[in-house]
Amino acid sequence: MKTTVSYPVGGSDFAEKALDLTNSIRRNSDEVKIVTGIREEEKDEIDEETLREIKEKTEMHTIRRSTEKYPISAKISTMKKASEEVDSDILIHLDSDVFVVDNIEDIFKIRNDKDFLAKPVDFGNQHYACKKSFKQWQEIANALNKDFKGLKYRSTIDNNRIPPYFNAGVVVSFNDEFPKRWAQVTDKVYEITQSRYSDQIALGLLEQEFKRGKIEEKKSYNLPGHFRVPENVEILRYEDYNHLLRLKAVLRSNIEETIDLENKWESERDRVRGLIKSYKFYLSLHYRYLRKIPKF
Repeated sequence: MKTTVSYPVGGSDFAEKALDLTNSIRRNSDEVKIVTGIREEEKDEIDEETLREIKEKTEMHTIRRSTEKYPISAKISTMKKASEEVDSDILIHLDSDVFVVDNIEDIFKIRNDKDFLAKPVDFGNQHYACKKSFKQWQEIANALNKDFKGLKYRSTIDNNRIPPYFNAGVVVSFNDEFPKRWAQVTDKVYEITQSRYSDQIALGLLEQEFKRGKIEEKKSYNLPGHFRVPENVEILRYEDYNHLLRLKAVLRSNIEETIDLENKWESERDRVRGLIKSYKFYLSLHYRYLRKIPKF
């Protein structure tokens, strides 16, 4: 089966991570097609060497946001562009702050009868994952002639009951119409909510148009929300370089073959501060959502 991966390059804040993501994919697969998207106005923001390397290793397209005032929609525009330009059986969107540990062509090779794959959000106390958002969910659903399904799933870290609200860091499509509809529905949701999570709300509504399949935890693993990472993890959502400092030696050495972690901090003091910052973030995340200090 032919696999294509898509993600936006982003501006100066994201391009370095986009290159690291590219190298993590290329480390295990030279043949897989990678489509990246960049807005015209972002090209001058990015270091020339970084941009040149991404161009050499991917098929780069100039894009426009599918929802102009919503920066996150650039990833949906890139996925949509990939679906239009490349003939593939599997189209995978990845956020730039992701590291692919295994061969991306092997991770999602089983299609079954699903149109897309997405994983419920990690924490159930996020606004659009809990009951206090029900009124907004109902308003959005009504505006788009959809049903609101209420508490249907469980969040993956704290195991709370949640509406159909999915993480958008790893999304897989087997249907050529899916990226186009994701863009259209996200645009409508943002028009109603102006929420930075419009893309994730849209995924929940699209479940009523397309058959959704599950993504296993190891294929979209949230590093900031976990104290330990299993060695069988296949795709790691790390969000910030500081969190990579918490990895065990085996997985850490794997990542250091691709990402030059030594040069992500200006000094050893900054590196130690980054590690402390990561642990503090982990503790605050669990206390905020679970209202308790996690066990180690």
